[in-house]
Amino acid sequence: MKSIVLLLTHERLGAYQWGHLGAEDLARFSHDEAGIAEFKHWLSQQELQRYYLLTDLVEEDLQHEMVPHLNAKDQRALQERKLDQLFRATPYRRARIQLKGKRGEQDRLQLSALTSREQIDRILAELNTVKAAVAGVYSVSLLTQDMMAKLHSDLPHILVMSSCEAGQLRQSYFTPDGLRFSRLGTFNPEQEIALQAAEVANEIRRARQYLTTLRLMGREEQLTIFALFDSQMAAERETIWAALGDDAGQIDFSVQTDLQDLAKRLKLPKACHTWLDILVAMLVTQRPVNQYAPAEAIKYNGLYILGKGLFISAFIVLVCACILSGLSYFQAGQLQGQLAAGERRQQQLQQRQRQYSSLLKQVAASEPARLQAAVKMYREHIEFAPNVEALLRQISQILLDFPTLTLDEVKWAAGSDVSAEGTPVAPASQQDAAAAADPNAQPGGTPWLSQTLQLSGRVQDPNAYRAALAQVNALMQRLQLLPQAQVTVLQWPIDIRSESSIKAQADRSVSDEKGRHADFVIRLHLPAPTVPPQQELAP
Repeated sequence: MKSIVLLLTHERLGAYQWGHLGAEDLARFSHDEAGIAEFKHWLSQQELQRYYLLTDLVEEDLQHEMVPHLNAKDQRALQERKLDQLFRATPYRRARIQLKGKRGEQDRLQLSALTSREQIDRILAELNTVKAAVAGVYSVSLLTQDMMAKLHSDLPHILVMSSCEAGQLRQSYFTPDGLRFSRLGTFNPEQEIALQAAEVANEIRRARQYLTTLRLMGREEQLTIFALFDSQMAAERETIWAALGDDAGQIDFSVQTDLQDLAKRLKLPKACHTWLDILVAMLVTQRPVNQYAPAEAIKYNGLYILGKGLFISAFIVLVCACILSGLSYFQAGQLQGQLAAGERRQQQLQQRQRQYSSLLKQVAASEPARLQAAVKMYREHIEFAPNVEALLRQISQILLDFPTLTLDEVKWAAGSDVSAEGTPVAPASQQDAAAAADPNAQPGGTPWLSQTLQLSGRVQDPNAYRAALAQVNALMQRLQLLPQAQVTVLQWPIDIRSESSIKAQADRSVSDEKGRHADFVIRLHLPAPTVPPQQELAP
């Protein structure tokens, strides 16, 4: 949506839009009936636009009052009451805290209003007729106040002089607290530039006399002039200075700036060459908060913003729906692939079942002994085969409680013990030895179902002998809690035999710091499980 600025002055109503070269003049309308008809016709031909109504009128009243420092709700009620007392006849009014005091102090309240409402009512009525999006009603003086707030000037007395149209001169007086008063003067724009400079000098002189009369500034204090003139009037600053005569010593012209430099400081586009360019750019690019328009006048702009928000929300929802649909499609493809794989697996199992069924039919019924031997072998050897993975998981869970012990090597053997080199040795128990001597015996289980693990590891600090022995001893006790476990410590972190030397072992641990052998070796033996007696198969 493009933006159009409607500038209302006493002479005419102008329409401007921002372009590459600055503010572009779209149309101008007089205040008579013909101008109103032209404005209606022009509005009917415009597409969807956002309108900013900017006023530069004499009929703008500005007052200040000191009010108690209240909370937000009470402050709004107080402001509405003050506005009703001062500006009951116009809806175009505004109140804001200009200087906020601390708790127990007072606030400086700025009250302003556009007291002449007829022309503004007529313009807003025509805009509402075509349902135009009106962003707000603004005044040059309050926009100048926003500009000075961004410049952060700390000079005690500043008179900002600007001109939106030829023959008009607005003077706005500022202190560090903000805008104190603003007035609009006129002069003949067709006279020579030197005479116009003399008129400007007279306006400066009258403004200073007015300020000293109201005691807003002392008679000996200097008034700083901040002149925002176009290039033609800016060249006449020396003429204005000379026209001040004896009052020139009380006027400070040192604080001046080029309009392009001012636009840069305000972060406005580079195409600002006139004061009107500055105002239009501030409204179009920075979109300040509405100043004077009542809620009824800007309702269509609110509806447009709401519709735009709903459109963006709907677009986001659509994007999210597309993403979720894509994920659902991807997951559906994965499920379809899994179903196809499951069907293939089912077909393979069915084919294998058919093969086994055909093979079963080929087996002679006269061979029950072979089937009985196969079942016996499964029950005695395969059904109770040792589960190494489950055993290692149990040992890993136990080692989690011993963070100072590091396991370097695990040697495992079934039916026999393991040596330090990992080779099988004789059975670990008499029960296993007897079972190994007589494979047909069944008292204690099949001998090869027994398991033997040799755990080799290191301690975190081998010099802490007591702690190392305690940790290894605690680990041994935990391993003994396993069902039917037989635990033997083959090597301790320190030789606890009476004939050993602690000093020699300490010297050896220091010398082997880079290539340390295992600090402890624990052998864990689990006997073969007892195979329950099985009923003989019928021949």
